[in-house]
Amino acid sequence: MSGDYLLHPDNLTAATYCDTFPCGLGVAEPTTMLTDYVLAIELFVLAALLLRFGSATPNFARYWGVGLAFLGVSFAFGGSEHGFALPLKCDGRDACIASSWVWVVTLVTQTPGLALPVVGTTQLVLGSGKWILASKVYAAVLVVVFTLLAIVGAVSTPLDGFLLGFL
Repeated sequence: MSGDYLLHPDNLTAATYCDTFPCGLGVAEPTTMLTDYVLAIELFVLAALLLRFGSATPNFARYWGVGLAFLGVSFAFGGSEHGFALPLKCDGRDACIASSWVWVVTLVTQTPGLALPVVGTTQLVLGSGKWILASKVYAAVLVVVFTLLAIVGAVSTPLDGFLLGFL
């Protein structure tokens, strides 16, 4: 983020962060962090199961597998954003910021994770044809637009981080 313009709406500091969010085990929001990490592992396992046949894996399963892998990465970064909020958002600042670049990575990796299974499901249900191309175009547009919104929202000081906060 460009400077500290996107301050946490509750005007939190490193000293008051744990008054608002549950802290324990040496991390902020340990339950959220652990839940996100467990979900990331689960998503990686499911992705590996779907992709285990290599080139023999059906196309729809490849889209689902890669999508779940992206979601696993997203959950891993999201868990880190929550668990390590104090050093990411508060250290070296008078007031904590609302989001760090780790959250932007979370958002950017989440989008293909949600878009690719749409293509896989279309292939599974409809087989082939114009709807497959339409689902690929939809997924590509979704990823590009959401990624641009997340990045612009993170770096645009005049918008005061509105797009990032909105996403």
